[in-house]
Amino acid sequence: MNLTLLGQSSNLWNEEARQLLAACLANTDQCCEEIRTLSYVLHPPPLDKLGLFGAVRDFAEGFARRSGLRLELELPADTTRLPRDVEMALFRVLQESLGNVHRHSGSKTATIRLWRDADEVRLEVQDTGCGLPATSRKTGLGLGLAGMQERMKQVGGRLEIDSRAGGTTVRALVPVRMKKP
Repeated sequence: MNLTLLGQSSNLWNEEARQLLAACLANTDQCCEEIRTLSYVLHPPPLDKLGLFGAVRDFAEGFARRSGLRLELELPADTTRLPRDVEMALFRVLQESLGNVHRHSGSKTATIRLWRDADEVRLEVQDTGCGLPATSRKTGLGLGLAGMQERMKQVGGRLEIDSRAGGTTVRALVPVRMKKP
């Protein structure tokens, strides 16, 4: 706000000062935008508001628009909330998986399946891309995949990765731990 006020009196300044002020305003706008993005990434509001199932739909629709990927969603009819840590872990796996599809796979499509039964909740992200490089399979997981694996461990779940030349499937499985009413 102070920079905006300064800008209103910039007609009293020389050209160099006006250019510096314009640069400061542009940097401030960029910082504000990055803070909004970071706060969304750290704690996505749709997760609290909509729960995991609604947040998955919301995120997938936005990601498809931004990335140009064609996404197919298969979500359960039962959208009962899960424990917060489980919802967050599964949501992060979804974000990282779709980011990997977009950046690395070469696939133009992906399928997101989310379902639950009496024993576990499963999230599956499948693409039709080039698969993980053989070196990744031999030398271990990259940082993103290792992070997903760690998130699943933290909630008592596991991460499975099936990758071949015709695509990759990332599967996150978490035991159901429903809160007693």
